[in-house]
Amino acid sequence: MAETTREKIIKSARGLFGTRGLRGTTVDDIARRAGVSKRTVYETFSSKYEMARVIVEDALEMFQDNMRNIIQSGDDPLEKLRRLSRFYAAPQLSSVALIDLQRDLPELWERAEQAENEILQEMHQVIDEGKDKGVFGSEIDTEVIIGALTGALRTTMAPEFLLNSAHSVESVSDSLFELITLGICVNSSRRRVRSSVSKAGGSGAGGSGRARG
Repeated sequence: MAETTREKIIKSARGLFGTRGLRGTTVDDIARRAGVSKRTVYETFSSKYEMARVIVEDALEMFQDNMRNIIQSGDDPLEKLRRLSRFYAAPQLSSVALIDLQRDLPELWERAEQAENEILQEMHQVIDEGKDKGVFGSEIDTEVIIGALTGALRTTMAPEFLLNSAHSVESVSDSLFELITLGICVNSSRRRVRSSVSKAGGSGAGGSGRARG
């Protein structure tokens, strides 16, 4: 099915906002990339900030759907944590876009930050579930593990790292997941870590869409 004019404009704006930010993108830029006139853009949206609202709202809706799919799945805690790690590692809103959101549309920026906090809360619950089920060692500090995993993901997902790496976002995420979870799993679960990562290799992000970057 052919893209509608609205879809073309949103696709153009999403790409430009991601690389240049809101302030670095003009309506002329959006129109040129979408292959439509500036007048057509203004007939469809009142401003680039209205486009930004639509893009963020779409990202947050996708985020909620993906989170629900992960948490309500029948996966064991180990697999849920792997999927959440991939989800955390593949944001839909770039850092430059978030900086401009914070300046110009603070209410949307707060919602994006809340979305990130929800992932961290779910990670906490999944690790605690794993402790209760004997997957993870009961003596581990949940907050420390989450901090180590998300900190490592943030560092290695930085553009300067990925641009100089032959690895995909998914493979980097899975490697970090394996490295960290091998240290917190009880002996009987360690083989399942490698099995989980091996099965996931080559598959898509399977639910990426967090509003962060």
